[in-house]
Amino acid sequence: MYFFATPMEVSNGNAEVDGTEVAKGGMKYEVIIAEAGSPAPRVLQELLSPKHDISLEDIERKLQRAEERRNSLLAEKEAAIQAKWSHIQEASEKRAESEAKFIESTKTQLEQKMESVETNRASLITSIKAKVKEEVGVNADYMKFWAICSDQEKDVLMQDRLHATQLNSTSLKRQKKSTG
Repeated sequence: MYFFATPMEVSNGNAEVDGTEVAKGGMKYEVIIAEAGSPAPRVLQELLSPKHDISLEDIERKLQRAEERRNSLLAEKEAAIQAKWSHIQEASEKRAESEAKFIESTKTQLEQKMESVETNRASLITSIKAKVKEEVGVNADYMKFWAICSDQEKDVLMQDRLHATQLNSTSLKRQKKSTG
């Protein structure tokens, strides 16, 4: 059934029904209900093509083309998978290469650091040994001098040292008072 806004004539004329409808806006229009009088649309008729004879050669040709299409699709899929796989392999090779470079550079940096630490340590040990030898030498000389001195000379040296210590402490006290 079709709905028309204006009355239309139906080809056989016996299925026409008149009626009025009122829309929300207060507008009136007529509704005519009629049976479908037009034949099937042309599109359907065009789709239904007349049957023609299909030979064995035509069927084989169509099957062969279908097989070729399937093979080409499979080849395309395989090529895409192969491209992805090669990309993954290249990326993994680059990553392994960059890791090897990083390991090598880190190793050389650590070796340089260890060498510098060892040279610094060796120089520190030699300087400490030199200072110890110097102090031992000074102390040995002082001990020899002290052994040679008489008791009277030792008393004089001790009093001089005591006097120097007292002078030093009084000067420190004066400095504290003047700054404080």
